[in-house]
Amino acid sequence: MGIAVMKAFALAFIGTTFAPFAQAFWRMPCRSFPDYVRIDPIISPGQFSDHAHLIVGGSNFGPEATYEDLRASECTSCTITDDKSAYWVPAMMFRHANGTFEPVPRTQFLVYYQLFGQEQGEYVHAFPAGFQMISGDAPRRNSTVPHEPEKSLWGPEETAPGRLIQKAHGFMCLHFNVDPPEEFLARQFMIPKDEVDTNCPDGVRAELVFPGCWNGKDLTAVGGKSHVAYSSLIINGICPEDFPVRIPTLYYEAWYATAGFNGYDGDYVMSNGDPTGYGYHGDFMSGWDPDFLQQAIDSHCSDEGVIERCPLFTLQSPEEAGTCTYNPPAAALKEHCNFPGDKLCGDNPISRGPEPAIMNIHGGPFGDSSGNYPSASAPGNYGSGEDSSAYTFLTYSPSTGSSVFGVFYDGSATGTSVSTSSSVSDVVDYGFATSSSVSKTSSQGGQCAEVPTVTVAPTQIVLVQDGTEFIIEPVTVTLTTSV
Repeated sequence: MGIAVMKAFALAFIGTTFAPFAQAFWRMPCRSFPDYVRIDPIISPGQFSDHAHLIVGGSNFGPEATYEDLRASECTSCTITDDKSAYWVPAMMFRHANGTFEPVPRTQFLVYYQLFGQEQGEYVHAFPAGFQMISGDAPRRNSTVPHEPEKSLWGPEETAPGRLIQKAHGFMCLHFNVDPPEEFLARQFMIPKDEVDTNCPDGVRAELVFPGCWNGKDLTAVGGKSHVAYSSLIINGICPEDFPVRIPTLYYEAWYATAGFNGYDGDYVMSNGDPTGYGYHGDFMSGWDPDFLQQAIDSHCSDEGVIERCPLFTLQSPEEAGTCTYNPPAAALKEHCNFPGDKLCGDNPISRGPEPAIMNIHGGPFGDSSGNYPSASAPGNYGSGEDSSAYTFLTYSPSTGSSVFGVFYDGSATGTSVSTSSSVSDVVDYGFATSSSVSKTSSQGGQCAEVPTVTVAPTQIVLVQDGTEFIIEPVTVTLTTSV
């Protein structure tokens, strides 16, 4: 998705002050959709994203979801039925000592709308139609933030943008029998497994704060971040000069039940391959009617976050919210990201840093929601199918800039992984054989990634390239789907 610029937005309230009052907010419980899937319409529109997400919100969420799609959702998995927005974060997994990954059960997902700025007389603007943003940095695997003084003593170093973004998430140890509880955003790193076992009987809470200051013109940006900024104290404080428009400060809480893993050898890791926690992040696509949201903001309905005190909202019970479902592409569901497996969905390596992680982008387009793919040719050149007493094969050369990932498998879905062609100039020939070794050559100066030996039964052969299935029938060599 390109950068969408709102051509006409009258910043009618810039420079206008209002009588200050206590900071209002509301707390909205949501039920997550049942399936973790590799969908991210902000970063990877129309494609598999590089890791699986926990998703809540409007039922029309999908790989190419737009504001109009979300507004047209039949339901939402959140308590406020007027809100058709989409909210998503990476999921927490447990990596057993034998290398098996298992999803950690989630117990709650809460979204807070905090109206910081009101308490100092600033006007808080509703999200405009089409607004979206991201908080956090998925590849990050270290922290450059030293031990810092109390917020009242923060100076220019502590309020630098690079510092603020690293401090805008946290992991809280939950122990309801201990008073007081841990502080909000107290630690930015994943809680060690032994400490979770010993000190967190009620689980772990992943916390994430979004920027509350906007440049007033761009609905999104490359990477989803440069059009917004944090205020000087993350959740309150002063907005930077280039980001003068106050918007609601979103805060996500994802609660996980970790007690079932107590005593087991292993560690916790996020679905983007992050065992450190420093790469925790999240996404937001607004599905609000801006006029309605502005009324809710201006009504100052609650200082305690109780949405039942906001008469504008139409509310549904958690059970009703839990009946709302969405319809992800069949190809995404086939990955079974909610089930234990020997790798993370997207096959991202576990990276402890300190250097940024290099994500495996096992992407590519989805078919439609039924799993059907359009009939067209993949980008590249195809050799003639040749039949002999030994084997039937087809050669396929990806076009320049195309990468090949995935597996070869026969009708019983067995197969062998294929290495990535990482160079944009590396044009590679792959052979598909029914009873022989697969060969590979390169037309670009011998740049050859490893291609394994593949033996399949003389039945239908399937190449999964960038998440899309290409069905190749032996002898006739018919390609039926596309990238």
